[in-house]
Amino acid sequence: SEMRVENMSYTTAYRAIVGSLLWIARCTRPDIMHTVCQLSRFMQNPGYQHMQRAKRAVQYLAGTRNRGIVWHPKGPDGKMNQVITYSDSSFADQENAKSTYGYLTCLNGGPVDYASKVQLDVAHSTCEAEYVAMSKAIVSAVSMSELLTEMEIPQETVAVHCDNTAAIAISAEDKAHMRTRAIKVRYHHIRDEVAAKLVSIHYLSTNEMPADLMTKSLAR
Repeated sequence: SEMRVENMSYTTAYRAIVGSLLWIARCTRPDIMHTVCQLSRFMQNPGYQHMQRAKRAVQYLAGTRNRGIVWHPKGPDGKMNQVITYSDSSFADQENAKSTYGYLTCLNGGPVDYASKVQLDVAHSTCEAEYVAMSKAIVSAVSMSELLTEMEIPQETVAVHCDNTAAIAISAEDKAHMRTRAIKVRYHHIRDEVAAKLVSIHYLSTNEMPADLMTKSLAR
């Protein structure tokens, strides 16, 4: 009985820490979003190492209090109210073989929408994992563009950046073939968005990809 109470209090403390980290990550600190995504997978039965990693995230925040999101008067291309989206994905995580996707939608250089989540389906290739991530990123990009348009801030075609050339090539095609037959139909809305010129897909190398932060732990 005492052990059960102790375990309940331990789990409650872990949930409180991760819940607070999630709130901070969603509001102002996208740099810890991937970490919080990993920690939240163990909310039901956290172990000692999970609690230690949660505390390490808190220590990281305490040591980087001066960090935060910065919005500039203009975007990277010198345009005002410019929306740019970045998408990335890992491939086949060791835990359940599912990939983790991430995206960053930025306005004037500062992120306004971002996510790090496990994909619902098991991807058959890196290309498929990146294509699914691109789908999620485009939903965010189009939503932000429509919101700004409703606010009478006209938007041009939103640039979506990806670091996988095969996924970019598939987004430009208008028919299925052998390498796309495993990709579920619901993700092919990408082609409609590209054809309607709501978004344009561009290649950006992995070394320069901000969304890489959403899919894996990075070195300093």
